[in-house]
Amino acid sequence: MVGQYKLYYFDSRGRGETARLLFHAAGQEFEDVRFSHEQWPEYKPQSPTGKAPWLEALVDSTADFFRDATNETRPYLRALAGNAEGDKDALYKEKFLPALEKTFPYIEQALKKSGSGFIAPSGLTWVDLFIAEAFASLFNLVPDFLPALEKTFPYIEQVLKKSGSGFIAPSGLTWVDLFIAEAFASLFNLVPDVATKYPFAAEYQKRVQGHPKIKDYVATRKQTLN
Repeated sequence: MVGQYKLYYFDSRGRGETARLLFHAAGQEFEDVRFSHEQWPEYKPQSPTGKAPWLEALVDSTADFFRDATNETRPYLRALAGNAEGDKDALYKEKFLPALEKTFPYIEQALKKSGSGFIAPSGLTWVDLFIAEAFASLFNLVPDFLPALEKTFPYIEQVLKKSGSGFIAPSGLTWVDLFIAEAFASLFNLVPDVATKYPFAAEYQKRVQGHPKIKDYVATRKQTLN
């Protein structure tokens, strides 16, 4: 019955989305409790431990905010790199600077509240690595993540070919496919050119999200950057 399982997460995809997809794939009814970043203090006391996965949700909200903000800088960066047309000075003033003015104070406050020197009170997480890499790329205007993609994507492509099922496992759809497809979706939202460079990945993502067990949910869910 509804209410037997409750999933608490921010009103975005993030790490909570794989769990949502698993419930739908299993045909298991559950209560999808969503809340905004501003509502987090109201929900945090309900966590049995006050830590993960609730802590992970808080960390992910910072990542979601950062991704949204960096996405706003994309028109300027693409024009600066010569990959898109546009008035560079106008884009700098209208897109780039406002995004930085919004993002940097937000991250500064998150670090102050944490007290650990990182985003999470417990210390270093994947979000710190993501933000640090993004800062390095931003300041150098170099896509530092490309070497990692060039190593990872061919490996995944080979696994899919060996499987023969169109999914990671020969038996068909598993939670691993749900996780990878969600990661691909976020990556393609942030850097659309990756989907063009690796068409197998785009096809795989569509195959997973078009699976009969989850396609209705995917088609009607709230669309977020991550």
